[in-house]
Amino acid sequence: MKTKYNLPVEGMTCASCVARVEKVMNKFPGVENVAVNFASEKVSFVADSKVNLQEVAKIIEDYGYKLNLAENKSKEVNNAGDDSPNKNYEELKRDFLFALTLTIPLFVISMLSDMEVGWFKSIWNFDLEQTQKILLIITTPIMFISAKRFFIIAWTNLKHFSAEMNTLVAIGTGSAYLYSLIITLFPEFLLKPGIMPHVYFETAGVIVTLILLGRLLESRAKNKTRDSIKELIGLKPKTALVLKNGSEIEINIDDLVLGDIVIVKPGNKLPADGIIIEGYSTIDESMITG
Repeated sequence: MKTKYNLPVEGMTCASCVARVEKVMNKFPGVENVAVNFASEKVSFVADSKVNLQEVAKIIEDYGYKLNLAENKSKEVNNAGDDSPNKNYEELKRDFLFALTLTIPLFVISMLSDMEVGWFKSIWNFDLEQTQKILLIITTPIMFISAKRFFIIAWTNLKHFSAEMNTLVAIGTGSAYLYSLIITLFPEFLLKPGIMPHVYFETAGVIVTLILLGRLLESRAKNKTRDSIKELIGLKPKTALVLKNGSEIEINIDDLVLGDIVIVKPGNKLPADGIIIEGYSTIDESMITG
């Protein structure tokens, strides 16, 4: 016996994540017809009764994603993982605000000290080496707290010899931070050949902050769209009036089968698609017209 599932997937950040989840799940024995919806962050698939969903979730987790098994059976309105989008948004908001709080002084100090602005030099009584160490202190929490998500996903991808957008962000920000760290702690490496060392702490901080801002706006837009779709689907009637053996019987719309004769009384909503075989009436079209 085969069962259809529609489960939330956490951790997808781009189109390549969708392709990877589909590829991994399609390789699992007994799983077929895998389709991932990036907008709703859900995966639908058909699986044999012998398939252990815990094992499927474990494989997905090895690739850096989380398959939510809170609700197994597929339904028209699946509330499984409803808290996940909000949780992800709150985490992004927290990381972004933390990064922004540190990036603003990081950027100001870095730019004004490089441009040698007169009024700034009069209040900033630190030499180049001291300034670089201050920038290092400000940047380090950004990299180890706000940017942590990028490096975790990048490391997971590296273990599976794959790469995606998070890998690019991790390489770019990590390289800028690591180079600047070496220059700050061991400036003699460049001072010996007569090269004036320059750090890029503000580059790493600004990139992380802007990427988090983009993710935050995307997450908020997706949450609003998801809520609107749920409200629209919620307008659909939960039951249908079916004519069987000359009697009107009210059943759940999930129990409707092809060939059922559905009775729609004046002012009611249409529970399913169908063909009018007899009569005429005025129905509730608010689901379409608003």
